[in-house]
Amino acid sequence: MIFSWLGNRQWTYRHQHREKLTQELALFTFVNVVGVVITAGTVYVSRHTGGLDPVLSDNVARIFGWGVATLFRFFAYRCYVCIAS
Repeated sequence: MIFSWLGNRQWTYRHQHREKLTQELALFTFVNVVGVVITAGTVYVSRHTGGLDPVLSDNVARIFGWGVATLFRFFAYRCYVCIAS
């Protein structure tokens, strides 16, 4: 996660000068935890709705969760984490 934060900070959002590194890292960590919860939540829902093959439904839910979590992270990084402070 630290490598990802540094990559975003030094490469993706390098044009934005930020002074509050601890606040930025805390927000980055929080956004990543929410992303994990989104992915785990989709798997949890797929396991408790039943009806499909457990392996197939877990994989579909995981892929869907990754997609939703990726979109969430992208917009959260852009709008809240990596903004100029």
